[in-house]
Amino acid sequence: MVNKILLLTCVIFTGVINAQFKKSVKQKFVFNSPEGIRTNELKSAEALTAGCSTVSTLSGTLLVMETAGTTTDTGCNPNAGYVCGTNCFGDLEKVNYFAASTYSSIGSPSVTAVKVTFYKDLNRGTGGANSVIVSMKLYAGTNATTAPSTSYGGTTATMQQILAAQGAPSNTLFVYTYTLGIPIPIPAGGFFAGVDLPNTPGDTVVVADEDPAPVNNAWEKGGDNNWYDMSGSWTGLSANLAVSPIVCGQVATGLSKNYGLSKYINLMPNPSTGLVNISVSSSTPENLNVSVINALGQVVNTSVYNGITYDNLFLNLTDQPNGVYFVSITNGNDKMVQRLIINK
Repeated sequence: MVNKILLLTCVIFTGVINAQFKKSVKQKFVFNSPEGIRTNELKSAEALTAGCSTVSTLSGTLLVMETAGTTTDTGCNPNAGYVCGTNCFGDLEKVNYFAASTYSSIGSPSVTAVKVTFYKDLNRGTGGANSVIVSMKLYAGTNATTAPSTSYGGTTATMQQILAAQGAPSNTLFVYTYTLGIPIPIPAGGFFAGVDLPNTPGDTVVVADEDPAPVNNAWEKGGDNNWYDMSGSWTGLSANLAVSPIVCGQVATGLSKNYGLSKYINLMPNPSTGLVNISVSSSTPENLNVSVINALGQVVNTSVYNGITYDNLFLNLTDQPNGVYFVSITNGNDKMVQRLIINK
């Protein structure tokens, strides 16, 4: 696998150049994230009931889309494609690692769905023939520095299905949820989740990324079918893909999320300073009632939102003291409750 030199805006980071050719990051575009930060660990001492939780390695609310620089050694000129997507280097898959700590509060865990944040801006980014298959895959993993191993399977979506989740052209970043017909059990030690990349001319998939990230959790399968740590193959890059599995099993009473809502509603960031975004990506209009409850059971904030489809709602809880809160969201039929920590 090649080493790639990181070039962001006007700053160049030099690195070791592979004897065959080099890759580079040409440009980085920053966006507000529609993707939720993982829920905090639930109290294991509490009674357990069936439920689900969305997990993520994202540490902030900003995501990026990065284009790859030209590399004349491989004929990648003038356009080399995308760092976390289809490119002329022939990368086949991009996946993200999820440590056991991100779902340790859930007993007998299984993945029921995986949310992936894609990038599309008019004719740039994700797009192609409607019938193109874009697979989501799960792999066994032990840590973020060891390559994926056993495949656990996954599911597929067509390009048409994925693009339908965009909703409107102005949604440059949008979330598509891969739903598994049969939940896939995952081990207590960790796992990888991500998507494969089409390499037919005209077909492109681009996944949003967090860079710089505290640690690198992203891996890629190169055109040679070998796995590579993205921080090693892209010099200077520390990446977290905007991929969020929904893990279901046994979770703490009062904190379980109804799957019908949780697959398109996320809270971020968590922990929070009191400023909280509620990301909604529903294909049909929803009337949502949001209540915030403190640890004493007191309702400290209520809001009503009507006709919401693709939107980012806003809660200002800066007047509340540090501590544990519960955010309850209902549409009249389903209800989800998520634990929120305020730490100013």
